[in-house]
Amino acid sequence: MFKENLRQKANFTFYQILAIGIGFLALLSFSAWKLYPKLLLFPKILLGQMETICGCTDHLSFSHHPILFISLTIIGSGLIGFFGFATIKVLKVKLVTNKFVRENLQRQKPVISRRLSMIAVEAGLAIGQIIEISDKNPVIFCFGLLRSKVCLSSGLIAKMSAKELKAVLLHEQYHLLSHEPIKIFMVKLIAGILFFLPGLKFFAGQYLVFSELAADQWATDNFQNKIPLAGALYKVIDWKKKMIVRNELALSFFANPAIIERVNKLSDNRYDPKFKIFSSRLAIGIIILAISFIFTGRALSVNNSAMTEYYADSCSEMEPVLYQTNQQCEMTPIEPICVMDYELVNSQCKN
Repeated sequence: MFKENLRQKANFTFYQILAIGIGFLALLSFSAWKLYPKLLLFPKILLGQMETICGCTDHLSFSHHPILFISLTIIGSGLIGFFGFATIKVLKVKLVTNKFVRENLQRQKPVISRRLSMIAVEAGLAIGQIIEISDKNPVIFCFGLLRSKVCLSSGLIAKMSAKELKAVLLHEQYHLLSHEPIKIFMVKLIAGILFFLPGLKFFAGQYLVFSELAADQWATDNFQNKIPLAGALYKVIDWKKKMIVRNELALSFFANPAIIERVNKLSDNRYDPKFKIFSSRLAIGIIILAISFIFTGRALSVNNSAMTEYYADSCSEMEPVLYQTNQQCEMTPIEPICVMDYELVNSQCKN
């Protein structure tokens, strides 16, 4: 299935990572939605409002349900902390990326050079998709989450022959067509946020490798015309060594960590880079995570049932009259209906 098509391998890996991220977010959101009404009761309990709301003198307290309070506190703190961590991670990647792009675009030329314009047209790239900056270093990267563009430096254009520059532009054209910046943004976020999943980091690296190999395949006519791209890659290797650390940048770099695999493939057509469809470590991690969510849901359900039974024993009938402190629970031989409805209690408190 994946023997020759590097693009399929890259896409398969990307959708694997995306499915893991969406699945985890769905489970986390469902747990937060279930837990949210219960967490809203905490300040009311601490302020002693439960007796007023329920009309029962023996209301919910830590002494009655210590396990419930402890479990809700731990789970609630964990969810809040994780959402906060994820938010910070998103903002950090976005801000660092924007800063890098903004610093480079400050040197943008008002009009791209005639040589670059001619080669871009020959490669099938629109002029509006290319930005040229004044820099003696061979800078080239693809940026923009929605409207992606290619940024090249005047130094790179000067160092490349016409054929090498065309190969570089064809490589970047693939990234534009594949919406690579937004894919890299999502892959790095998911891998960074779910850092505790074993094996996920490997698949994130695998995606970066095969997306670059697929771009090389596109630029070399399925590796039939490798010399121009190989020459261009050689000329930017020294620049890569001088670059700042950019592990968190949501950008597609021509000289990126996949450079060894690219050199191997360009030098030997028979070279087959390592590709994994399945990872037992990652599968075990996902299973453990799913079981943890299931047990958390069960724990919340058991605690809810225990509290409902507690109230049913304490009160046999309760009129939902708000703020009538003289309303008492009368013991009558009818079926207990004193059931704690978190959403109803919270909506009453807001009134």
